[in-house]
Amino acid sequence: MRVFVNGTNVYSTTNNVTLNNNNLYVGGREFGYLAPEYLRHHMDEIRISNIDRYNVAYFTPSNIQCVPDVNTLLLMHCNNETVSDL
Repeated sequence: MRVFVNGTNVYSTTNNVTLNNNNLYVGGREFGYLAPEYLRHHMDEIRISNIDRYNVAYFTPSNIQCVPDVNTLLLMHCNNETVSDL
């Protein structure tokens, strides 16, 4: 799994990531019994894929919205909108 912010790889792991019926926090995390902690920034394009799209440390982000394909599991065009629960 890799996480990119503005084209820069900020996190990567070789561990397999399994999505199940638990909550998925995008831009936040939960600490069990404590209140969730959320990112204090804006997110624009959020895409989760089942392939390695960017096998590099940096790429130039596009100014065009992402288009879903067969490998897209989640695609959100936030466009300055507030999303609280999907």
